Amino acid sequence: MHGRPFLRIASVSPLTNLLDRLDDSVDVRLYWHPEAYFANEFFLKVLWKLGGWDGTGKSKQCVRVALGDEGRSEENEIIIYGQLIPSSSTVRFHVTRLLPVQANPGLRPPRPDDPLPRREPIYVQSIAPHLSPPLKV
Repeated sequence: MHGRPFLRIASVSPLTNLLDRLDDSVDVRLYWHPEAYFANEFFLKVLWKLGGWDGTGKSKQCVRVALGDEGRSEENEIIIYGQLIPSSSTVRFHVTRLLPVQANPGLRPPRPDDPLPRREPIYVQSIAPHLSPPLKV
């Protein structure tokens, strides 16, 4: 972030929705110049006063910062969240990326050439209602 004149804040969102997708493989902490009063007040207000803290000490809100010039993609965003240090009552700001969403391989959208599911014919149900359905092997 060194050399950037400003940050493009994409949104402020609940961190609880993104906890399972945070990339915690590298611990990156955010530091800004002590004279950057606006940045300090903004992040403290959004993460601390508006959101609060969960049981683990992480902020309930996070700030999504867009890195790209145009468009909005999760691949080009970083997440900034706070971690409360209870012994010293200080806040550390962490930066991470989002991991891609894992698609369920068992469920896929239907293709145009997939056949439509069919119902059992009505006459089979009325002729033999007492018969159990065949076992699937």
